[in-house]
Amino acid sequence: MTEDKRSPLHAWHEANGAETIWEDGYPWTIHEGRDPLEEYEAVRTGTGIWDLFSTCKYEVTGPDAALSIQRRFTNTVDGTQPGQVRYGAFVNADGSMVDDGNVYRFAEDRFWVMINTAALQDWFGDTASDLDARVEHRTDDLADDRRPGPHLAGHAAAAGRSRPRGAEVLPVLA
Repeated sequence: MTEDKRSPLHAWHEANGAETIWEDGYPWTIHEGRDPLEEYEAVRTGTGIWDLFSTCKYEVTGPDAALSIQRRFTNTVDGTQPGQVRYGAFVNADGSMVDDGNVYRFAEDRFWVMINTAALQDWFGDTASDLDARVEHRTDDLADDRRPGPHLAGHAAAAGRSRPRGAEVLPVLA
């Protein structure tokens, strides 16, 4: 167990009594120290925090980036525009499922792949070995959290912002 990879929200999780497990050197918060049904209800009726720091993130770039992803992704990336995201399964050469996750398109030749399985950089790299595409493991570089719930806009306004933080810089991924 390596506890040196910590989310920017780690101190907040600890202060709120989070139960955390460590997997592949990354913290995964199980719940925030209260009844999980209470947390579920808070997200359904208010706003929650979903810390995705430990979700594995890969950046795929180059002229053949889309093709390299498409070789192992069951949903299509063809026709997606920058700012769009697709969810689907990732499969090996025989079609057996390896993981599920999201593919975010930022440009014609730049994508982020977010999955749960650690150490798939070689797998992605082997898939693209004959293509003009590069795969970089970016998990440690990219913190990520989501604020699910129907009252996100109200919380942003209460903090003095008309939009959630970062919305001025990054497009909403649809």
